[in-house]
Amino acid sequence: MSSDVPRRGGILREGYEYDFSVMDPAVGAHVDPSWGAVFETDTLLDASGVLGPMLATAWRPDPDGLTWRLDIRPGARFHSGAPCDAAAIAVSHNSHRDPSMPLDNTFFWQPVSDVRAEGDQLVIELHHPWAGLPRNLRSWHSAVHNEATRAASGDDWGRTVVDGTGPFVHVSTERGVAQEVKRWDDFAGTSAQWFSNRGPAYLDGVRWIPFLDSAERARALEEGELDTIQNPDLLDVDRLSENPDLVVIEFQQSALAYFALDHQTPPFDDLRVRQAVSHAIDREALVASDLAGHGWPAYGQP
Repeated sequence: MSSDVPRRGGILREGYEYDFSVMDPAVGAHVDPSWGAVFETDTLLDASGVLGPMLATAWRPDPDGLTWRLDIRPGARFHSGAPCDAAAIAVSHNSHRDPSMPLDNTFFWQPVSDVRAEGDQLVIELHHPWAGLPRNLRSWHSAVHNEATRAASGDDWGRTVVDGTGPFVHVSTERGVAQEVKRWDDFAGTSAQWFSNRGPAYLDGVRWIPFLDSAERARALEEGELDTIQNPDLLDVDRLSENPDLVVIEFQQSALAYFALDHQTPPFDDLRVRQAVSHAIDREALVASDLAGHGWPAYGQP
Protein backbone atom coordinates (compact mmCIF):
# COMPACT_ATOMS: atom_id res chain seq x y z
CA MET A 1 0.00 0.00 0.00
CA SER A 2 1.27 3.46 -0.84
CA SER A 3 2.49 5.53 2.09
CA ASP A 4 0.24 8.33 0.79
CA VAL A 5 -2.85 6.29 1.69
CA PRO A 6 -4.01 7.10 5.24
CA ARG A 7 -4.22 4.24 7.68
CA ARG A 8 -7.74 3.71 9.00
CA GLY A 9 -8.65 2.36 12.41
CA GLY A 10 -6.52 1.58 15.40
CA ILE A 11 -5.60 3.46 18.57
CA LEU A 12 -2.74 5.96 18.33
CA ARG A 13 -0.52 5.90 21.44
CA GLU A 14 1.25 9.16 22.19
CA GLY A 15 3.74 9.86 24.96
CA TYR A 16 3.09 13.15 26.71
CA GLU A 17 5.48 15.17 28.87
CA TYR A 18 2.95 16.31 31.51
CA ASP A 19 0.34 14.71 33.68
CA PHE A 20 -3.16 15.72 32.69
CA SER A 21 -5.03 18.86 33.59
CA VAL A 22 -8.80 19.19 33.87
CA MET A 23 -10.16 19.08 30.30
CA ASP A 24 -11.76 22.51 30.56
CA PRO A 25 -10.47 25.45 28.48
CA ALA A 26 -11.93 27.85 31.05
CA VAL A 27 -10.03 26.54 34.08
CA GLY A 28 -7.51 23.91 32.92
CA ALA A 29 -3.99 24.47 34.22
CA HIS A 30 -2.48 23.90 30.79
CA VAL A 31 -3.50 22.82 27.30
CA ASP A 32 -3.32 19.05 26.92
CA PRO A 33 -3.11 17.55 23.40
CA SER A 34 -6.54 15.97 23.82
CA TRP A 35 -8.11 19.43 23.74
CA GLY A 36 -7.38 19.63 20.01
CA ALA A 37 -9.27 16.38 19.51
CA VAL A 38 -12.34 17.21 21.61
CA PHE A 39 -12.74 20.98 21.20
CA GLU A 40 -12.75 23.38 18.27
CA THR A 41 -12.07 27.10 18.03
CA ASP A 42 -13.64 29.78 15.85
CA THR A 43 -10.55 30.09 13.65
CA LEU A 44 -7.47 27.97 13.05
CA LEU A 45 -3.89 28.40 11.86
CA ASP A 46 -2.71 26.09 9.11
CA ALA A 47 0.72 24.47 9.09
CA SER A 48 2.20 27.65 7.57
CA GLY A 49 0.66 29.96 10.16
CA VAL A 50 -2.08 31.26 7.85
CA LEU A 51 -5.40 31.92 9.58
CA GLY A 52 -8.44 30.06 8.29
CA PRO A 53 -11.94 28.96 9.30
CA MET A 54 -13.01 26.37 11.85
CA LEU A 55 -16.33 26.94 13.64
CA ALA A 56 -16.50 30.35 12.01
CA THR A 57 -16.70 30.25 8.21
CA ALA A 58 -16.07 33.98 7.68
CA TRP A 59 -15.42 37.11 9.75
CA ARG A 60 -15.28 40.83 9.08
CA PRO A 61 -15.14 44.08 11.06
CA ASP A 62 -17.61 46.92 10.80
CA PRO A 63 -16.19 50.10 9.20
CA ASP A 64 -15.40 51.64 12.60
CA GLY A 65 -13.37 48.55 13.63
CA LEU A 66 -15.24 48.29 16.94
CA THR A 67 -17.47 45.34 16.01
CA TRP A 68 -16.62 42.02 14.38
CA ARG A 69 -19.23 39.72 12.86
CA LEU A 70 -18.57 36.00 12.43
CA ASP A 71 -20.62 33.59 10.34
CA ILE A 72 -20.92 30.29 12.21
CA ARG A 73 -20.68 26.89 10.52
CA PRO A 74 -24.24 25.68 9.94
CA GLY A 75 -25.27 22.41 11.54
CA ALA A 76 -22.46 22.28 14.11
CA ARG A 77 -23.37 20.25 17.20
CA PHE A 78 -21.82 19.35 20.51
CA HIS A 79 -21.14 15.71 21.36
CA SER A 80 -24.29 15.75 23.51
CA GLY A 81 -26.35 16.59 20.41
CA ALA A 82 -27.05 20.17 21.48
CA PRO A 83 -26.68 22.75 18.70
CA CYS A 84 -23.41 24.68 18.62
CA ASP A 85 -24.85 27.85 17.13
CA ALA A 86 -23.90 31.49 17.54
CA ALA A 87 -25.81 31.71 20.83
CA ALA A 88 -23.98 28.71 22.34
CA ILE A 89 -20.60 30.04 21.21
CA ALA A 90 -21.36 33.44 22.73
CA VAL A 91 -22.12 31.78 26.09
CA SER A 92 -18.88 29.78 25.88
CA HIS A 93 -16.81 32.88 25.10
CA ASN A 94 -18.42 34.86 27.87
CA SER A 95 -17.41 32.13 30.32
CA HIS A 96 -13.80 32.67 29.21
CA ARG A 97 -14.23 36.40 29.82
CA ASP A 98 -15.58 35.85 33.34
CA PRO A 99 -12.99 37.18 35.82
CA SER A 100 -14.30 34.84 38.54
CA MET A 101 -12.96 31.80 36.70
CA PRO A 102 -9.88 30.22 38.37
CA LEU A 103 -7.82 30.55 35.18
CA ASP A 104 -7.59 34.21 34.25
CA ASN A 105 -8.51 34.01 30.58
CA THR A 106 -9.76 37.58 30.90
CA PHE A 107 -6.20 38.71 30.03
CA PHE A 108 -6.79 37.54 26.45
CA TRP A 109 -10.22 39.14 26.31
CA GLN A 110 -9.38 42.61 27.68
CA PRO A 111 -10.15 44.47 24.42
CA VAL A 112 -13.62 42.84 24.23
CA SER A 113 -16.64 44.65 25.69
CA ASP A 114 -19.44 42.29 24.62
CA VAL A 115 -20.07 38.93 22.93
CA ARG A 116 -23.55 38.07 21.72
CA ALA A 117 -25.49 36.30 19.00
CA GLU A 118 -27.51 38.05 16.34
CA GLY A 119 -29.32 35.36 14.41
CA ASP A 120 -26.71 33.08 12.84
CA GLN A 121 -23.90 35.55 13.48
CA LEU A 122 -21.56 35.86 16.44
CA VAL A 123 -21.05 39.54 17.24
CA ILE A 124 -18.02 40.71 19.22
CA GLU A 125 -17.77 44.34 20.30
CA LEU A 126 -14.48 45.94 21.31
CA HIS A 127 -13.37 48.79 23.54
CA HIS A 128 -11.03 49.87 20.74
CA PRO A 129 -10.20 48.58 17.24
CA TRP A 130 -8.22 45.35 17.38
CA ALA A 131 -7.10 43.75 14.14
CA GLY A 132 -5.73 40.77 16.08
CA LEU A 133 -9.13 39.52 17.27
CA PRO A 134 -9.49 36.73 14.65
CA ARG A 135 -6.10 35.32 15.71
CA ASN A 136 -7.09 35.42 19.37
CA LEU A 137 -10.13 33.33 18.49
CA ARG A 138 -7.90 30.46 17.33
CA SER A 139 -6.27 30.08 20.76
CA TRP A 140 -7.31 27.62 23.47
CA HIS A 141 -8.29 30.58 25.62
CA SER A 142 -11.22 30.74 23.19
CA ALA A 143 -11.99 27.03 22.73
CA VAL A 144 -15.73 26.40 22.42
CA HIS A 145 -17.40 24.16 24.99
CA ASN A 146 -21.03 23.58 25.92
CA GLU A 147 -21.50 25.80 28.95
CA ALA A 148 -24.92 24.30 29.66
CA THR A 149 -23.38 20.84 30.09
CA ARG A 150 -20.54 22.35 32.08
CA ALA A 151 -22.94 24.03 34.51
CA ALA A 152 -25.03 20.87 34.92
CA SER A 153 -22.06 18.55 35.49
CA GLY A 154 -20.53 20.21 38.54
CA ASP A 155 -17.22 18.65 39.60
CA ASP A 156 -17.55 15.93 36.95
CA TRP A 157 -17.00 18.46 34.19
CA GLY A 158 -13.61 18.12 32.56
CA ARG A 159 -12.98 14.83 34.38
CA THR A 160 -15.70 12.38 33.34
CA VAL A 161 -18.01 14.73 31.42
CA VAL A 162 -16.76 16.78 28.45
CA ASP A 163 -18.90 18.32 25.72
CA GLY A 164 -17.12 19.80 22.72
CA THR A 165 -17.56 19.78 18.95
CA GLY A 166 -14.31 18.13 17.81
CA PRO A 167 -13.93 14.88 15.85
CA PHE A 168 -13.25 12.84 19.02
CA VAL A 169 -15.21 12.41 22.25
CA HIS A 170 -13.71 12.03 25.70
CA VAL A 171 -13.61 8.48 27.07
CA SER A 172 -11.57 8.60 30.27
CA THR A 173 -8.89 10.47 32.17
CA GLU A 174 -6.79 8.81 34.85
CA ARG A 175 -4.05 11.07 36.11
CA GLY A 176 -0.65 9.47 35.90
CA VAL A 177 -1.97 6.63 33.72
CA ALA A 178 -3.68 7.66 30.48
CA GLN A 179 -6.22 9.86 28.80
CA GLU A 180 -8.34 8.43 25.99
CA VAL A 181 -10.69 9.69 23.30
CA LYS A 182 -12.62 7.83 20.62
CA ARG A 183 -13.80 8.79 17.15
CA TRP A 184 -17.10 10.67 16.99
CA ASP A 185 -18.85 9.02 14.07
CA ASP A 186 -21.50 11.76 13.95
CA PHE A 187 -18.91 14.50 13.36
CA ALA A 188 -20.41 16.49 10.49
CA GLY A 189 -17.10 17.88 9.27
CA THR A 190 -14.94 20.96 9.75
CA SER A 191 -14.55 24.19 7.84
CA ALA A 192 -10.75 23.98 8.25
CA GLN A 193 -9.78 24.00 4.59
CA TRP A 194 -6.24 22.70 4.91
CA PHE A 195 -7.27 19.36 6.42
CA SER A 196 -7.12 16.57 3.84
CA ASN A 197 -9.78 14.71 5.85
CA ARG A 198 -12.54 17.11 6.83
CA GLY A 199 -15.01 14.45 7.99
CA PRO A 200 -14.95 11.81 10.75
CA ALA A 201 -11.48 10.79 11.91
CA TYR A 202 -9.60 7.85 10.42
CA LEU A 203 -8.41 6.64 13.83
CA ASP A 204 -10.63 4.70 16.18
CA GLY A 205 -9.14 6.66 19.04
CA VAL A 206 -6.10 8.20 20.70
CA ARG A 207 -4.49 7.24 24.00
CA TRP A 208 -2.13 9.73 25.66
CA ILE A 209 0.27 8.26 28.21
CA PRO A 210 2.30 10.53 30.52
CA PHE A 211 6.06 9.94 30.36
CA LEU A 212 7.44 12.79 32.42
CA ASP A 213 11.07 11.73 31.96
CA SER A 214 12.21 12.73 28.47
CA ALA A 215 14.73 9.88 28.22
CA GLU A 216 12.00 7.35 29.08
CA ARG A 217 9.71 8.95 26.53
CA ALA A 218 12.29 8.54 23.78
CA ARG A 219 13.08 4.97 24.85
CA ALA A 220 9.39 4.00 24.78
CA LEU A 221 9.13 5.34 21.23
CA GLU A 222 12.25 3.54 20.04
CA GLU A 223 11.12 0.25 21.60
CA GLY A 224 7.62 0.41 20.12
CA GLU A 225 5.66 1.09 23.31
CA LEU A 226 4.46 4.36 21.75
CA ASP A 227 3.59 5.41 18.21
CA THR A 228 4.59 9.05 18.65
CA ILE A 229 5.89 11.44 21.30
CA GLN A 230 5.65 15.12 21.87
CA ASN A 231 8.61 17.38 22.62
CA PRO A 232 11.53 14.96 22.92
CA ASP A 233 14.62 16.18 24.69
CA LEU A 234 16.62 18.25 22.21
CA LEU A 235 19.67 16.15 23.03
CA ASP A 236 17.79 13.09 21.67
CA VAL A 237 16.61 14.67 18.42
CA ASP A 238 19.66 13.79 16.33
CA ARG A 239 19.59 10.16 17.44
CA LEU A 240 15.85 9.86 16.75
CA SER A 241 16.30 11.48 13.34
CA GLU A 242 18.85 8.84 12.38
CA ASN A 243 16.39 6.01 13.12
CA PRO A 244 14.95 4.86 9.76
CA ASP A 245 11.75 3.70 11.46
CA LEU A 246 10.95 7.15 12.85
CA VAL A 247 9.99 10.52 11.37
CA VAL A 248 11.05 13.62 13.29
CA ILE A 249 9.14 16.82 12.54
CA GLU A 250 10.95 19.95 13.71
CA PHE A 251 9.41 23.43 13.66
CA GLN A 252 9.86 26.77 15.38
CA GLN A 253 7.77 26.99 18.53
CA SER A 254 5.69 30.11 19.13
CA ALA A 255 7.41 30.64 22.49
CA LEU A 256 10.84 31.44 23.87
CA ALA A 257 13.05 31.06 26.89
CA TYR A 258 14.00 34.49 28.21
CA PHE A 259 16.20 36.13 30.81
CA ALA A 260 14.29 38.90 32.62
CA LEU A 261 15.76 41.71 34.70
CA ASP A 262 13.92 43.76 37.33
CA HIS A 263 13.73 47.17 35.68
CA GLN A 264 12.94 48.85 39.01
CA THR A 265 15.93 47.57 41.00
CA PRO A 266 19.38 49.20 40.64
CA PRO A 267 21.50 48.82 38.65
CA PHE A 268 18.97 47.34 36.21
CA ASP A 269 16.83 50.47 36.29
CA ASP A 270 19.54 52.00 34.11
CA LEU A 271 18.86 51.31 30.42
CA ARG A 272 22.60 51.32 29.68
CA VAL A 273 23.16 48.46 32.14
CA ARG A 274 20.37 46.42 30.58
CA GLN A 275 21.78 47.09 27.12
CA ALA A 276 25.23 45.97 28.28
CA VAL A 277 23.79 42.72 29.68
CA SER A 278 21.93 42.13 26.42
CA HIS A 279 25.09 42.64 24.35
CA ALA A 280 27.04 40.33 26.67
CA ILE A 281 24.75 37.35 26.06
CA ASP A 282 25.95 35.06 23.28
CA ARG A 283 22.60 33.81 22.06
CA GLU A 284 24.08 31.70 19.26
CA ALA A 285 26.34 29.90 21.75
CA LEU A 286 23.38 29.18 24.03
CA VAL A 287 21.44 27.67 21.13
CA ALA A 288 24.43 25.57 20.11
CA SER A 289 25.28 24.29 23.61
CA ASP A 290 22.03 24.19 25.59
CA LEU A 291 19.64 23.40 22.74
CA ALA A 292 22.02 21.19 20.75
CA GLY A 293 21.55 23.52 17.79
CA HIS A 294 17.78 22.98 17.70
CA GLY A 295 16.65 26.53 18.25
CA TRP A 296 16.88 30.13 17.10
CA PRO A 297 18.31 33.21 18.84
CA ALA A 298 15.61 35.61 20.05
CA TYR A 299 15.93 39.34 20.65
CA GLY A 300 13.71 41.68 22.65
CA GLN A 301 13.75 45.17 24.14
CA PRO A 302 16.38 45.67 26.86
